[in-house]
Amino acid sequence: MRLTVTGLIRGKNKNNKDFCVIHGTTPFSVYESENNETDGVKTMNVYTSLDCNILRVGDVIDLQYEPGFEGKATLSGFEVVAPFKENKVPGAPAKS
Repeated sequence: MRLTVTGLIRGKNKNNKDFCVIHGTTPFSVYESENNETDGVKTMNVYTSLDCNILRVGDVIDLQYEPGFEGKATLSGFEVVAPFKENKVPGAPAKS
């Protein structure tokens, strides 16, 4: 599933293990579009214990899933397919 990252929450759970919640947008599926009236994109969030430090808001990523506990899909990895590129505005102050 392809996702455009719109936000990231990074922290530690109650067992002091790192986690990340990836928030983003994704297009409606063909099924959703063909059988309903759709407009815009849908939003979703994904909880993971994977290292998300390479992710930035604006990146487009492919999420990879595998069967997990009780056969439910579990995020097994992701790949940045289109890194965010800041638009340089002439005369704009540099970000520090």
